[in-house]
Amino acid sequence: MSRTFALPLVLLAGLAFGLPTSVHAAKQKPWTFAIASAADFEAQAAEVRKQMEPEGRFGTISADERTAVEADLDRISSLLGEKGTPARLNDQQQVEMANAQERINAILTGNDGDRLICKFEPRTGKLVWYYQHNRNDQYDLDWVFDRTVGTLDIDGKPRRVVITGGKSGLFDTLDAATGKYLDTYDMGIQDYIDRIDPKTGDKHVRPEKIPGRDKGPVFMCPHGGGGRNWSPTSLNPQSSVFFVNARDVCTDLTPASGVGFLSTGVNAVYAPPPNGDGNYGVLQAIDLENGKLLWEVRRRQTPDMGILTTAGGLLFTGWMDRQFVAYDQKTGKQLWTTGVSGVPNASAITYSIDGKQYVAMVTGAGNPLSSGIPDVIPETQMPPVNSSTIYVFALPRD
Repeated sequence: MSRTFALPLVLLAGLAFGLPTSVHAAKQKPWTFAIASAADFEAQAAEVRKQMEPEGRFGTISADERTAVEADLDRISSLLGEKGTPARLNDQQQVEMANAQERINAILTGNDGDRLICKFEPRTGKLVWYYQHNRNDQYDLDWVFDRTVGTLDIDGKPRRVVITGGKSGLFDTLDAATGKYLDTYDMGIQDYIDRIDPKTGDKHVRPEKIPGRDKGPVFMCPHGGGGRNWSPTSLNPQSSVFFVNARDVCTDLTPASGVGFLSTGVNAVYAPPPNGDGNYGVLQAIDLENGKLLWEVRRRQTPDMGILTTAGGLLFTGWMDRQFVAYDQKTGKQLWTTGVSGVPNASAITYSIDGKQYVAMVTGAGNPLSSGIPDVIPETQMPPVNSSTIYVFALPRD
């Protein structure tokens, strides 16, 4: 089967904020609170409750979401009941009220923390379709990384698809022409999504994993730094095998005394996964035709650069212990490794001159995958001097 990977249209990813108005066509307009006094708020809270009834503007939200809105309405009511007006709240209380309003608006409109992919016609800028990978993200688990476009056999027919994964290690496959959801692959490094709608790809968050200033500590995986992060994946178009690396690290979300993380009112720190074996680095090969894991490599150290695959069956990537490594694409067997002066970064490239093939890579800590790891791997410290170096290696002709 022929597989091509040219990108005919522009694919963009990001938060819902700032995207064209048409992206929000299926969403509700934001709910605006105008609060001058406790009495003003109680009147507006009564209207919100009315609109959450089945026949109301927000009547389609779930029971769990309705409960969350009620809790935040009560939280604001309690704050204003003590002080009477927002102007009399101290800084901490004003932050609490603002965060509660933001959470209410996020639930009622579905606009806060949305992780979207949008497809545009490059000549006209017309929005062709958009897809929401994860709504109301409260963990900083972005879905803004590389998009792989190719052709897969689906139900016996070749189909153009776009594949992309978030920090959570979940990879969605969509129809490239329409944006229709097709499937999700889970790397197995997250524990906060407990089910995915097989038709829409809508992801359900475990209620006990939802953080908040009033909920006590929450332990969840992965950490907001990923999981996977900026490091590009790689797809072998001949075999339809997809390669990705990630960090198997978790986080403790604890109530903050100050503003806290995002709109949650909590702080996030790195933590090892439960029942882990001390190997935090993950490299996987996935057969996209059937969604099966072909092999996995685990290392004590975590990856800090993307993946390069070659037509000759090699795979190159680098790790936080300053090792640049070559693997066999078919088996995951390590074929070669070399130490470098700094932390491997970006992605390696390959090129040839006069028939001889070379692989080049750079070092220099600085991307998000360099951060936080000393918290869980004490022996992995950042270089005292963060210098950058270009390395070039020649591959043997045979």
